[in-house]
Amino acid sequence: MPNGAYLHLLINHVPVILAPIGALALLIAWLTQRRAVWLYGLATITLAGASAYPVMFTGHSAEHVVMHNVAGVNRSVVHEHEEAGELTMWILLAAGVVGAYAWWNLGKTAGSPNTILALWLRALVTVLALAGAGMVAYTSDLGGDIVHHEIDLPPGASTLPNAPTGQHAPTP
Repeated sequence: MPNGAYLHLLINHVPVILAPIGALALLIAWLTQRRAVWLYGLATITLAGASAYPVMFTGHSAEHVVMHNVAGVNRSVVHEHEEAGELTMWILLAAGVVGAYAWWNLGKTAGSPNTILALWLRALVTVLALAGAGMVAYTSDLGGDIVHHEIDLPPGASTLPNAPTGQHAPTP
């Protein structure tokens, strides 16, 4: 059975991918005023919102695994990532609910291909989607600081004690 850290790393990319794509699609929908683009953006934001709670839930399990089994993890970095993740979850859930409502509302007018949502609903879902996309990026960046120190290393360096540095000994 996979542990919480594995599951978190497995599914956390769903909102990381869907939130910015959905926000971008909604911005394009504003420019084009095409019903199909609105439907795509709303469906994508709804799915991003639906994925937010499972990611947060597995994140709590991952915290326990990392804090008890990985050396050198800074508790404050984990806490900061967790706090950002919780805010991200609430924003994405709100975006997902509003997106689902707008999607449903637009779906009721399936016979009218030129029907567009009310201005307030378009604005609300777009603002929430942009906020969700921004928070996903911020939370992801904080998550990378927990155990992925290797991204800050110069080429050939290692985070492991006594590990080879990638430098080869001169041949005689």
